[in-house]
Amino acid sequence: LDEPTNGLDPSGIHEIRELIKNMPRQYGITVLVSSHLLGEVEQMADKVGIIREGRMVFQDTIDNLVSTASSGFRLSVSEPEAAFGLALDLGCEGVLRNQMLELESMQDAKIAQLVKRLVENQHAVYRVEEQRRSLEDIFMQIVGEGSRV
Repeated sequence: LDEPTNGLDPSGIHEIRELIKNMPRQYGITVLVSSHLLGEVEQMADKVGIIREGRMVFQDTIDNLVSTASSGFRLSVSEPEAAFGLALDLGCEGVLRNQMLELESMQDAKIAQLVKRLVENQHAVYRVEEQRRSLEDIFMQIVGEGSRV
């Protein structure tokens, strides 16, 4: 199917998306979708292939692709300047922006260690958010900004 949701109203888009997601289960078939609307692809596909200049440059499940695409963490804490200093002391990389710690991607054990250290040092941890890149961001990284696809 080439751009199967093109020109449809929101209700039609939803119906087509559900149909595409359910057909493999119901009928034991594979549905091949070609689309530049990567947000739509992310909502209806289990696997994705990325073609660059006529060659398949990536093929895997969307879950695997997105799970490796964490761009970091944002933390909302009390006394962010002091908390950022503790993060740097632990070897975390990032910036303090708008009173939020924006840290580069790290292993779960390291983020747990950071939260523990913050709490031990009397910092309230209000929120820890993993920042994930969209399928579009990942696509641009794989094929390059100016590449023909």
